[in-house]
Parts: sequence; structure tokens; C-alpha cells
Amino acid sequence: MRGCQKPPTAAREMCWSHYQRWLRYGHPKAKPPPRDQLASIYQRITFRPVGCWLYDASDLTRPPRCLFRGRRVMVRRVVWEQEVGPLSRGVRLAPLCGTMNCVRPDHHQAVVGFEKAA
Repeated sequence: MRGCQKPPTAAREMCWSHYQRWLRYGHPKAKPPPRDQLASIYQRITFRPVGCWLYDASDLTRPPRCLFRGRRVMVRRVVWEQEVGPLSRGVRLAPLCGTMNCVRPDHHQAVVGFEKAA
């Protein structure tokens, strides 16, 4: 591949990285297609008709966060804004059910300020 500083180690006289891109996308300089971030968040949620909507998170000691539109935000906020509507700046979501990875909007309450909810 012209302009690549890595030695050609794979077939077609390309470095391994460019060869893998050629295999996946048909061109050695191709970029992967953009992912739908919202769909990937919703795929990790277990929806139940009754009870909590559980987000598949490895750390259950704190609320799950995700990268959404270039910012690291709480998953429950993303789901709230999709299901209910946007939250103003300074408004946070206080969990009512006590389950750390619950993202169901009716299990949260919009609270102004940063004091802890009881």
C-alpha cells in the first residue's frame, strides 16, 4: 500500500491493517460504517413488561454509563430522553426502585439539584 510505513506482511502487498480493511470493506483505506449508537444501547437492555428494564452492565456497584453523541452519559438519561423527552441542564434522574442498572423511565424521578435522593 502506498504511503503506509508498515512492512507488507499479508497478501496483495499490504500491511495487516490495510489487508483486513480490504477484506471487510472492499478497499484498503475504507472506514467502517457508522454505528447507530441508540440501537446498540437498546440492544443491551432486557425489557420486561412488569418490573425493571435491566441494562447489561459488568459493574453493578454504580449506574451504567455509555458513550453517546461524543459524551459519556448515564444510560438511564439516554433512555429517559428517548422515551419521555429531553431533560434540562442541572436536572438529574433519581432512581426509585433501587436497582442500579435499571433504566426504565417510570422507575426514575427527575430532580433539580445534586442532593442525594432518599
